[in-house]
Formats: sequence, C-alpha cells, structure tokens
Amino acid sequence: MTTGEIDFKDGLRVWFKEVHVGLLLGLTMASLALLLAMMMFGNALLALTVSIAIFSIILTANCVGALLPLMAKRLALDPTLLSAPMISTTVDAEGLIIYFSIAKVILGL
Repeated sequence: MTTGEIDFKDGLRVWFKEVHVGLLLGLTMASLALLLAMMMFGNALLALTVSIAIFSIILTANCVGALLPLMAKRLALDPTLLSAPMISTTVDAEGLIIYFSIAKVILGL
C-alpha cells in the first residue's frame, strides 16, 4: 500500500491470496494441534475442538489482516497506525468467540 501497488480496488485479489495462505497455514496448524492435543489429553472431542478452532481463527485472522488496512485507507485513516491495535483486538475477540462457539457445539458446554 505504501508503494501504491495495492489499492482498495485490489481488495478481492488480496483477500483471495490471504484466504489461500490462511487455508494452508490453518490446515497445518490444525493438524499439529490435533496430534498434540490427542497426545496430551487423549480426548478426541477436545482435540477436534482445538484443531477446528485453530483452523477457523487462523483463517479469520488472515482475512481481517488483509482487509482492515485496505478499509482504513479507504476511510482516509492511516493504515499503519490503525492496523496493529485494531487487528490484534479484533482477532483476539473473534478468536474467543470462535473457540467457545465451537466448544459449545462439539463438547456441549
């Protein structure tokens, strides 16, 4: 964005690339989390809950991280100042909601 190579109109292209990266990273991390949780706790439902949550959180974080700076620039705000605190706060809050929602469904909490 600083060099002018990416603008708001490129948002869909950027989003698709980030979704692709998020899928790959999410699948990798979810697989590792599944194995680790199974080894540590021996509970398949807990391991499934953790792995699905990690996959979902990573995918969401990539999407938010890609689109928030573009939206900030579109609103004439400085994307560099807004991005770090806004992305961290948004992803953390969404991560908790995602994790507890998945735990509620799978574990019946």
